Amino acid sequence: MSQFFMLNLYHSKDKLMKKFYIFLFLIFMSNLFFTQIKAQTTNSIPYIEVTGVKEMEIVPDEIYIQFTLKDKYDGKTKITIDQQKKKLFDLLKKFKINFKNLSLANANAEYVPIRKRRKDVLSSEDYILKVNTVKEISEVWTILDDIEAEKAFISKISHSNLVEIQNQVKIDAIKNAKEKAINLLAAINEKLGKVLIVKEQNYNFPVYRTLNTRLLTKSNAESVNLSSAEPEISFQKIKLKYSVFVRFAINQEK
Repeated sequence: MSQFFMLNLYHSKDKLMKKFYIFLFLIFMSNLFFTQIKAQTTNSIPYIEVTGVKEMEIVPDEIYIQFTLKDKYDGKTKITIDQQKKKLFDLLKKFKINFKNLSLANANAEYVPIRKRRKDVLSSEDYILKVNTVKEISEVWTILDDIEAEKAFISKISHSNLVEIQNQVKIDAIKNAKEKAINLLAAINEKLGKVLIVKEQNYNFPVYRTLNTRLLTKSNAESVNLSSAEPEISFQKIKLKYSVFVRFAINQEK
């Protein structure tokens, strides 16, 4: 009796498993069927494909100047970084440049022994100062030359409203795609329908542009015209470019 019961139990399990596999197979086939129908429906819609492009050049209004302050000796008198910073702040205040835009370039400072037999060391700190105009750049060059800063150069440029401008470039690129599609369809007496596909193709949104400027040192101070009231300084504009692929349906309503 027990053997008969066990045999029936095994048969029941087999039936359940078969039904389960059949159920999974039906789900798979139904999904495949509806996917094919959807693809056929999509392919049956007449469409037009265009690429919208938008380029924009903007004048940077954030210029980052990096420089180095080091402990130094004037004869036997040591001039510390703190003393140089005090003079730097006084000069920034004099030229009405916001010293709150001054920050350390990195968290670590260098310490270089002067001589092995002496306990004194020379420390070094890198700073970054953000300015907004060409006039301020000229004034900063003068200040850095006055305090004898080392390795001064423009490290990068950017724009204060860069994110908003990037978004506008994207919007204008899609508008350009729509305008292209309308003009092409008008040539064959057709009208634009709804959007079917939108894909980003290519974009160039630099956060900043690194500049290859010469180091500011006493030896080349005259060549970069630091003391000139009207220096001939110009920046390459930041170039933003965005392209988008768009597929539009062609309106079949007559």
